[in-house]
Amino acid sequence: MEYAISLTIVIFFAALYAINTPKLKIKYYDPIDDADYKREAEAYVQNLLEPKSTGKVRAKKYIYRIKFIAFCLKSKKYDGIFDDLLSKLKTLKTLLEYKYDELTNLPSVNGDPRAVLLAGFILGHNRFRFDKNRVDIAMEAHNRLKTLCFSEIENMNGSFCYVLLEALCGTLMKAMTLAKVYKLVNKYVISPYSISKRWEKLAKSPLFLSLCALKVGYKADFYKKTLDEVLENLNTEIENVSVSFGEARSFDFSSYYTPLEILDKYDVFHLADAVCKKNFLNAVANISDRENLDEFMLTIRLDKYMHSASGGHMAVKRLEILGYRLCMIHQKKDISMLAAALSSRNLMQMFFGSKNRKINSKSISKVIDFENTFEPIYKFNTLDFGISTVGDRLRLSPHLPSTVTKATAVFTYNGIENTLCIVRGDDRKLYLGDMELVGTDEIHLGGLPLKITVMVPYENKS
Repeated sequence: MEYAISLTIVIFFAALYAINTPKLKIKYYDPIDDADYKREAEAYVQNLLEPKSTGKVRAKKYIYRIKFIAFCLKSKKYDGIFDDLLSKLKTLKTLLEYKYDELTNLPSVNGDPRAVLLAGFILGHNRFRFDKNRVDIAMEAHNRLKTLCFSEIENMNGSFCYVLLEALCGTLMKAMTLAKVYKLVNKYVISPYSISKRWEKLAKSPLFLSLCALKVGYKADFYKKTLDEVLENLNTEIENVSVSFGEARSFDFSSYYTPLEILDKYDVFHLADAVCKKNFLNAVANISDRENLDEFMLTIRLDKYMHSASGGHMAVKRLEILGYRLCMIHQKKDISMLAAALSSRNLMQMFFGSKNRKINSKSISKVIDFENTFEPIYKFNTLDFGISTVGDRLRLSPHLPSTVTKATAVFTYNGIENTLCIVRGDDRKLYLGDMELVGTDEIHLGGLPLKITVMVPYENKS
């Protein structure tokens, strides 16, 4: 008796929950041909509203609905028509286990994360098939208007997976509708007048009639064709989700983060480990939010700041205690901190590296044991001849990328061509012709063409 009462209470509250829970709405998209896609993508990103701080996702509701429908479709009363669909569903177990909570922290438009809206446009209008060309078109169209945030790029895989989760839920809801029709067929075959007026039009449906024919034992392929077409469409939708899930989960979206075009030309950033890069880019995002500035524009400002007299400077306090010298660096979390980090591998590790990792100035410049997570759109290293000709005095501060061993340039001053050659060596040296200049970093520019050679060390000691 006690178990009966408990069961009654559980059923009552389950029914109450079902009545009061709002219906789960699924977004549907019309397919767009490749010929029209670029134009539609540009129009879509232009019409996207300015995002707010946070959004919401319905992943838990989708997952619950998917599991509930899958459980229902296993029933023997459906005569195994969903067996093929359920077998394909098993391959998507990882999609249901994916962590979607981070998406709620992304910039959102009317409550939906902007990254999810963009992923929905790309996948939805292509029948949920992942296509890299379509990803390129939409992402680049958006970046031309406004840079996608680092947090969005970091969670873009999850955004695509979330759209596929919604698509899977929509497919299973269609299958559940077919299951309800199949139940009505069972009733109709036994008693045609038992169906309410609400379902009278259904009795004229080719699908309904073919199911009735199959139920009463007709074996002709003509009757089975309509059902097979419906089931094939459902299976195709699940196959698209399954294939796209594998591609979207492993796809590298970092190439669409445009600040990397600038940052990766700095050896310190390029050679930093994944933890440093992630923390550095998060700092770029936070500073740009605080200054209400696009992250790409902030990176341009940082690049210019690095080439100014202030780039890389910091405030240091020193204190002598018991034979030790203590140095305290205090740096405001602004563009000056970013510049200081880009100027030195030690400072990059100090400001943005792992808290548990010790800084070793000898090993940190020689040991590269990390996975380069963030690849730039355009891979390039900058060569800087560092030529200054003020007051007839030539001053040189060249920089060679790690992959360049020698570079030659011809520059003109007062109509006279001079040749400058930069080569690698163990120490910094300066030659005028074959003669080494010692004790000076300047060369007088007169009326004769000069041949100048500068030797730069292999490793940047900063």
